[in-house]
Amino acid sequence: MKKVVFCSILFVLSLFIITGCGSDLDKYAGTYKLEYSKFVGDPETEKNTNDVEEIILNADGTGKSTRDGLNITVEWKIDGENITLIENYAGIKLDYNGTLKDNKLDLFNGDKTNDLTMEKVYIKE
Repeated sequence: MKKVVFCSILFVLSLFIITGCGSDLDKYAGTYKLEYSKFVGDPETEKNTNDVEEIILNADGTGKSTRDGLNITVEWKIDGENITLIENYAGIKLDYNGTLKDNKLDLFNGDKTNDLTMEKVYIKE
């Protein structure tokens, strides 16, 4: 009887450990709506706020990006405030790097010091 009780307690504790710990990605998971996009070299007055885009980040490091009527699969990882996001659509991969801080996702599709790099800023819903 003691073995059954001990095994039961051990099983319950294992479940708490597995489900209770969660992942660091949990706090970043959610839906982010595009606030604006612009080329790095453009002045602030050139911000495009008309596009409708969103990125959904799942706690398992996957997600979805929607724009121009497309649903694009996403893989992402974060280290501190630095995020790496890869969109994959029909075998074409687009890499983004940026930051995720205070519910603001700031992504660049290239070198953020290059004037022709696109910057996209999303806000978490």
